[in-house]
Parts: sequence; structure tokens; C-alpha cells
Amino acid sequence: MCLYSSKENANIAEEDIVCYKVLYQPYIFVKHYLTPYQYIEISNDIIDGKSYFIAKGEGNVIYDDKSRKYLVTDGYIHTYANLNMAEESLYLTANMVIFKCIIPKGTKFYVGWREDYASEKIKFIKKIG
Repeated sequence: MCLYSSKENANIAEEDIVCYKVLYQPYIFVKHYLTPYQYIEISNDIIDGKSYFIAKGEGNVIYDDKSRKYLVTDGYIHTYANLNMAEESLYLTANMVIFKCIIPKGTKFYVGWREDYASEKIKFIKKIG
């Protein structure tokens, strides 16, 4: 998933930032989750908040002349700043679920124009609904 930011350089979280992560749950009655775009499997230790979900690869930030914004792609985890935005994204496919998470203090992150974030890592707190 891509994020458009007005800034080229990442912010550093000065405190934990609450965010919401949407995941795909292919089997409703099985605790098994994937990211909705890249289908990365999320381990139970990460879902249970015992480990961080850390982005793979190097961060990629490109200036987009058309939008006049910076496009943040690989190397970051996409989340939403508020629950309403996360809920609006549930239309993508069936079996989508939302988790309350945090971007931990000290983590590099970008703020998008759609009330969303792209960060190097997140910690899962609890499943919403």
C-alpha cells in the first residue's frame, strides 16, 4: 500500500501513537492473519503484542510530480490514524478485521493526507470487533 506525504523525511514518534491496522483473516474461525495487499502472514506473537511487526526491506520515498507529494512505498507498514478510516477500508474484501495498534516511541513514520500512517514498526494491542 502506498501513502502520499507532504514531507520527504520521516518523523520520529515522540510518544506512542495509537493507530489501526486492517488485516485479512482468510478463515473466520482460525487465528490466521495476512496483510491485505502484500499477503504477509502475521505471527501469533505479533498479534498477541509479544513482538513488533517490523516492515521488510528498505524504505522507498519518491517525489510524485503529478500530486506534488512524496510517495512512501516499500519498507513501511500502512495504518490508519482513526477507527473511522480503518472501517471505511473494510469494503476491500470479505473477512477483513481491524486491530488497535501503536507506533512505538522512537519509530520513524510518515503522516499521509488521508489520515493514515506509514511506519517502520507497530505493536498490536487488541482486535476491534
